[in-house]
Order: sequence, then C-alpha cells, then structure tokens
Amino acid sequence: MNIKKQISRLYLYEIVSGLQIVDAVWVFFLLERGFSLAQVGIAEGVFHAVSMCFEIPSGMVSDTIGRRKTLMLAGIVSAVSAFCMIVSDAFFMILLAMGINAVSYYPRPCMWSTCCFRTIW
Repeated sequence: MNIKKQISRLYLYEIVSGLQIVDAVWVFFLLERGFSLAQVGIAEGVFHAVSMCFEIPSGMVSDTIGRRKTLMLAGIVSAVSAFCMIVSDAFFMILLAMGINAVSYYPRPCMWSTCCFRTIW
C-alpha cells in the first residue's frame, strides 16, 4: 500500500477514534457516580503510569502482528475498557478500566511515527 493511502486511512481512523465522548466527560462521569476528586486523580495517575509502561511493548506488538491488526486490537481493548467503566461501581474496577484504556492508547502514535519515518526515508 502506498504512503498516501496509508496516511489517508490513518486520518480516517483518527477521526473515528477521536469521537470518543468519554475522553471529554469521564471526570464528570466519575464525580456524578460518587467518586471523590482524589479518586479521579488516582485513576488518571493509573492511566498515565500504565500508558507509559506499555509504550514500547505496543510498538513490539505492532512489529510482530502488523499495524492493522494492532489498531483493530487497540479498538477492541478500548471498547472493553469503556464497557468496564460503564458497568463498574467499585473503585478498583474503575482503576482496571483506566489501565485497560491506557493499553489501547499508544498504538496510534506508533502508526504515525512509522508512516512519517517511511515518508522521510
């Protein structure tokens, strides 16, 4: 597949995946469900810690199984995390959902950097 086609598909993927309303309202969602602001901050911290830990492994997964399958897997993992966030009332389950969401976070930047690298070289 040529680079222009790849980039146009990545733009489409970014538009579709960027429509996640949860990203804009999850703090209010958790506060409305009775969690404290401290718990929301801890959940955000868990998200960033897990995403930092999975940045390199997500690139390894992409190299192993391919970019397309990695993006599909990331979408499935993101949907599972959204479902867990919706149905869970326990703080531990919220932390688990945030961690699962963080795992699906880094494949997209890896795809963009790969396309940019291939364009330059």
